[in-house]
Amino acid sequence: MTKRLITPQSEKVFFFLNACLLLESSLNSLFHKQASPLPDHLSLSYFPFEHFICLFFFSLRSLLFCRSRKKVMAEEGTELSDKQKKEIAKWFLLNAPAGEIQYVAKDLKSVLNNDDVYDEAASEAFPVYNKSHMICLEMPGRFGDVLVTSYGELQGNEYLDPKTAQVAIVDHVKQVCTEVRPATDEELPTPYVEEYRCALEAELLKYVGEAYPKGSCSVYCINGKDVEGPGYDFELVAVISAARLSPQNFCTGSWRSIWNIECKDDIQVLELKGKLQVGAHYFEEGNVQLDAKHECRDSTMFQSPDDSAIAIASLIRHHETEYLASLEVVFNVWLISIPCASYRYLLTVEA
Repeated sequence: MTKRLITPQSEKVFFFLNACLLLESSLNSLFHKQASPLPDHLSLSYFPFEHFICLFFFSLRSLLFCRSRKKVMAEEGTELSDKQKKEIAKWFLLNAPAGEIQYVAKDLKSVLNNDDVYDEAASEAFPVYNKSHMICLEMPGRFGDVLVTSYGELQGNEYLDPKTAQVAIVDHVKQVCTEVRPATDEELPTPYVEEYRCALEAELLKYVGEAYPKGSCSVYCINGKDVEGPGYDFELVAVISAARLSPQNFCTGSWRSIWNIECKDDIQVLELKGKLQVGAHYFEEGNVQLDAKHECRDSTMFQSPDDSAIAIASLIRHHETEYLASLEVVFNVWLISIPCASYRYLLTVEA
């Protein structure tokens, strides 16, 4: 007799295992043209969970063949075009875990065995990856670090660092900053807006220094940077990026948060919209990835630059601490719920 071991405490673990088995079945179907039968209690209806976890069952080479097989399944033996190879390569680069794109790129280059296809894929994928992961690069000349984000992007491969009023020229594929130049007056906000921006950045630097040992932050003005004084609205965006990369211990992790702050002078309100994203990758015995996302809103009074900065930083600290605590609760439930080394044992037990 077989019965399910699904309890409220192990529900999220069950979701995780469903994802693993469904992915395994879908990948098998690409090779054999017919999906492997799934247990009756497994279905796509078990996917309304917030924290999406994906377990890859194949090596990079197998996965590359797997995705290409899907595109040419109806034409067995057909050689992939260079365009198809480029799109597949871009997919792998864009979906590389935090801090691991160079490892993926090295394997892809070997698998493709075509420098032209690889170079084209890399030139398109690396800028998108670097901006989405908000990587932090050291600027030459002891100017400090610059965050590569879409909010600081100027033209070409130039990125503004608001803290130092410098513009960094970035080599995306090598992930290095090659040159630095001073920002022009047109690229910077007015003194009135800069006072608010600078005050908020100072408060965030204190918070990030306490909360994220290897974190960085920047505050940009994305709307109304020409505002000269009170009576007009403007918008700031604060970004926080932190990564802990430990490939020698088979794990990497990242934290990214984006906070849009609308400064509404007419109603004296600051409206905050936050987007938080946490990524983790563990690959010692298997290959497990976590991609968790969360959005939140809040508001506070529009005050002086210093008072507004303190209020905004306090709200950001509150929401990020609260979300991190909720993730820790989920992980603790998983640890308590796993009774043995075999994941599949969680689904059924012989009575």
